[in-house]
Amino acid sequence: MRVTPIPDSAVWPGARRQVIAPPDGCDPTGDIRPVEAVVDESSSIGCRVLSVRCALDPGDLETLAAHGNVWISFYGAMVPFNVDIVPNTEVDRG
Repeated sequence: MRVTPIPDSAVWPGARRQVIAPPDGCDPTGDIRPVEAVVDESSSIGCRVLSVRCALDPGDLETLAAHGNVWISFYGAMVPFNVDIVPNTEVDRG
């Protein structure tokens, strides 16, 4: 699975696109790379929400179909999160 660019059509009203960089002192070409995110405020709990768009790499779908797992890693602190699977309705720039 890889992070992909976010098309304009995927940035909802009230949100903004932002590049999130690795922490100071981390190599930006290492394990923690800059990513593009949609940034918004949660109306239900009142905190900032960062959403990153990902796509499956070749072989990922077959691995998941064979009961593979998705691991999500948090660097620094674990925060509340959710994972959404949505149809690809945007034009892919990635």
